[in-house]
Parts: sequence; structure tokens; C-alpha cells
Amino acid sequence: GFCYVSDVVLAIHRLLHGHSQTIDDDMLEEHNNDSISPAIQRNLSLRRVLYIDVDIHHADAVQAAFYSTDRVLTASFHRHSPGFFPASSGSINEKGEVGTSGLGYNLNVPLPAGIGNVQFLQIYRKALFGLVEAYDPHAIVLCVGADGLEGDELVSGSLGGDEVTGDGWTLSPEGLAECVRITAALCAGWNQNEIICAPLTEKEE
Repeated sequence: GFCYVSDVVLAIHRLLHGHSQTIDDDMLEEHNNDSISPAIQRNLSLRRVLYIDVDIHHADAVQAAFYSTDRVLTASFHRHSPGFFPASSGSINEKGEVGTSGLGYNLNVPLPAGIGNVQFLQIYRKALFGLVEAYDPHAIVLCVGADGLEGDELVSGSLGGDEVTGDGWTLSPEGLAECVRITAALCAGWNQNEIICAPLTEKEE
């Protein structure tokens, strides 16, 4: 999500602007009308997309692309500290462009170095359920980066050398998979009470 011309930005634009439905004969027969009413047409389009980014680096490009619109709610879970890329964005104070409909539709969740599965999933679940309930999105786009995994060499500074910076998270593949599972269950129509989402134990972490 940190490259402005990215597949994520293009995909969300496609959902928002390229999702015009072709009204075929089956649709006309189903609605018993020679034309589809404006209300039905609105229901066929995607007006609200929730974008969630789980990556140790801030989703600065996706944030910038939709910073002035309320049609995309961007939520980024990342590290944010002086000198950590991208240092110029990712603050909790970045909530959308003032004076536009996008104000209040950008959420940054900076998380500390060393965070593991249990704490991360507790934060992720609470935020996800709250965002879905409040925003009621027509679609959820989830981007999960592997650089938050424990021992990631690029983030930890061990790539090409022995020095370890301690900048990374300590998530496991199972922890990231749980984020995907919970989100997919919500997309399938389950509510949070129906989703079995017991946190991983410290031993599993």
C-alpha cells in the first residue's frame, strides 16, 4: 500500500467507479419492469469500501489516494516512530483532509515494536468490529504484509549482516491468518458473536 500507483489503489478505484452493472434480461424479469429503479441501481453499486492494511509499514499511498473522500474508510495497522519508513505519515492525527467529506474516514493505528499475536489480534478484532458496525461497508479490501512476521530480516536489520535493530513485530503466520479468517467471516455475513475468535495463547505465539 505504500506505492501510489499500486494494485490496491487501482482495485479500489475499480470497485468505486468501474462497478456499473449491466442490466440483463434476467434482472428485468426478476424485477418485473422494463427499467431498474434508481433505488435498485444504487443497491447494485459499491458506495462504501473499507480498506484495511496490516503491514509494519504505513499504507501511505492508499491513505493519500482516498484522503478526501468518505467512500473509502482507510485503516492502517503499522509501526510509526521517528526514522521508521515512512516517517512522514502514519500519525493518529491524520484523520482525513479538513474541509472535505474525507475528514473522519482515515484511521491510523500505530503499534509498538515487538507486538505479538495475542495483543495484536485483540486490537485488530476490536477495531474491525467497530469499523464494520459504524461504517457498514459494501466491500472490505484487506492487504496483509509479511514484514510483520517475527524475524523479518528487512525490518529487523539483519539482512546482509548480524546487527538486529529490534524494530520488527513478532507476529506468526498463524496470527496473520487469523486476521484474514475473521475478516472473511464478516464478509460472509457472520456477526462478531458468531465468529469463534479466541485469541492465540502465549505458547502459540
